[in-house]
Amino acid sequence: MTDTSQTPIYDPDQPIACTIEARDIANHIDVLERIRQELTSIERTPHGVILRLPPTLANIDDLRHFATVEKQCCAFWGFELDQQPDAVQLRWDGPPDTATFMAELVGYLEGRRPIGALFGSP
Repeated sequence: MTDTSQTPIYDPDQPIACTIEARDIANHIDVLERIRQELTSIERTPHGVILRLPPTLANIDDLRHFATVEKQCCAFWGFELDQQPDAVQLRWDGPPDTATFMAELVGYLEGRRPIGALFGSP
């Protein structure tokens, strides 16, 4: 099997900007929190992370929903959903300028940082 995590899937032509509506943030955070609670592993890659969860329908739906909404408001991200018998995984890639955000994201997902760290709050 070829390791495709070395090939970036983000869109380098899109500006690094988020257009999520304020009214949608709370729901988006709720989905991300459910993903965090279900995580079985987080793998850092050269361009982002791979999140692995048990392959339940709820987890598949949450990952698919999260990636779709996130791509709509942050077109620069790259997402790839992969279902396997023992896990469902979401590959989440970003351009080099998102490295600090990715580090904060991993800190949040591992339970070491509050959700506010993703938005510039302590």
